[in-house]
Amino acid sequence: MTAFRILLGALILGGLGAAAPFTPLWLISLATLAMSTGLVVCGLIILWRGGLVPFGQALFFATGAYTVALTGRWFGVTDAFLLIALAVTMAALVAFVVGFLLAQYREIFFAMLSLALSMILYGVLVKSETLGSTDGINVAQASFFSMKPRGPAYTFALFWLALGMVFSAWLGVSAYLGSVAGQLAGAIRDNEIRVEYLGISVTRLVHLKLIISAALAGAGGALAALSISHVDPQMAYWTTSGGFVFVAVRDRPHDRGRPAARGLATDPRIGAAADHPVRARGTRLADDPQARGGFGKGHGMSALLSVKGLEKTFGQVVAARDINVDVPQGQTIGIIGANGAGKTTFVNMITGHLAPSGGTIQFEGRDITGLPSRRIMRLGIARSFQVAQVFPTFSVFENLCAATAIARFGGSVVGAALSRFISAETTADAETALGQFQIARFRDALASTLPQGVRKLLDIAMATTGNPRVLLLDEPTSGISLEEKFGLMDVIMGALKARGTTILFVEHDMEIVQRFADRVLAFYDGTVIADGPPEQALGDERVREFITGTLIRSKDGTLNAGRASHA
Repeated sequence: MTAFRILLGALILGGLGAAAPFTPLWLISLATLAMSTGLVVCGLIILWRGGLVPFGQALFFATGAYTVALTGRWFGVTDAFLLIALAVTMAALVAFVVGFLLAQYREIFFAMLSLALSMILYGVLVKSETLGSTDGINVAQASFFSMKPRGPAYTFALFWLALGMVFSAWLGVSAYLGSVAGQLAGAIRDNEIRVEYLGISVTRLVHLKLIISAALAGAGGALAALSISHVDPQMAYWTTSGGFVFVAVRDRPHDRGRPAARGLATDPRIGAAADHPVRARGTRLADDPQARGGFGKGHGMSALLSVKGLEKTFGQVVAARDINVDVPQGQTIGIIGANGAGKTTFVNMITGHLAPSGGTIQFEGRDITGLPSRRIMRLGIARSFQVAQVFPTFSVFENLCAATAIARFGGSVVGAALSRFISAETTADAETALGQFQIARFRDALASTLPQGVRKLLDIAMATTGNPRVLLLDEPTSGISLEEKFGLMDVIMGALKARGTTILFVEHDMEIVQRFADRVLAFYDGTVIADGPPEQALGDERVREFITGTLIRSKDGTLNAGRASHA
């Protein structure tokens, strides 16, 4: 937010405050109540931007209001500033507790669960004589530090206090929405999977949003209680929540891009790859002996990634069994196998999407078996996806800024909330990635409009923003035309080799595997049946029988698989 906007907002609110003594008291009281609703709506906007629509915001509104009433009745506290601070704290505390449940749900489930919690509070308030039952509780007039205004002066004082609260909330909400956590609301709405695989917890981000929105609702409830000098169970009723939602709907800013969507980003509007930033067929990057790593199971090289006895079962179905692989630093490993052979299950277990049923995974000597994907990513293992996982309503540059910002704060939700989304560091890193992956000319294009090949490059570029030591690519050339596959892989491998990344890529095109892999892992029936240099692994009898078919040697001596491209 610019200094000009802050100054303009202060002048507007200051003008309203100065005009108060010349305004009818009933209108001042109405404006104060309207501002109490406005505080709640500010919190709703924070949730709404992340695709969350709560129908139970009255839970926190009533919590704030009853905190003011009961603190005054039981402890004799009358200072308005202290009462509001206590109300905000109590509402935030309630949100912190119920947030462990609410943050697990989305869409209609989130809305209905929040409504149920609000109605539970309503039932408690109605049944409890201690809390005033259906009659509610009267609230004594508050003091302002040592001052105790009465009559019209009290009405004006509350109005001025409300103006200050609204101004503070406006500044705070604007700062939050401009932070990394605030900007990730759209990313969460678009594609939770990609956010998690960038290394930050979506559940914790939602939890934080809920706490902030609850604090604002608690402030609104406290202001309403002081304004009308009374609280009752109706403040927790569903009609109160409905009123807040109605106001928020009327005032909700239009979202950019397509409607909110959760899960995989599979936009049907992906165009043809005619405008790819890649060449047709390039030279084989792995032809340089110095660029190739060791073969087999390391040949004496220390393993960066080590998998021992890895297994995965789904009930009686065995998806992976007895997988033993050592991956040295700097190798490029092609993973081949027919559909259902266990390739993706292997990748999913390494990256934390699936917990192994048996065996161990060690990275840099540390056991990472069963860790969440975001923690594995922060340790230095990242992945791309067969269906490119990007944020469709973000531009290419914004996608990279989001990925870079998450990487810079190591998955810290608090750090993300206190840091600006666009900074010199994130901008520089995003620009570097644009150049390395040759997608600079698509900088300002929405990700939903990109050709398939560019989406693939963006997905991989986002995965590299944390500078992972190991990157797993799930079918990087799937959906790409035969004429463009090699050019695409040249760009990918060139960018990753420049970063010194160890690469494992799943691929069905044996020509791609031969050209770019230092080593091949061949999967069949959930286990590795061959492991070695491309010529050795692809020439293995079991690989020829179960995966590639008959191998044909061309005139220049290059091995080609008869049905390799369709394996």
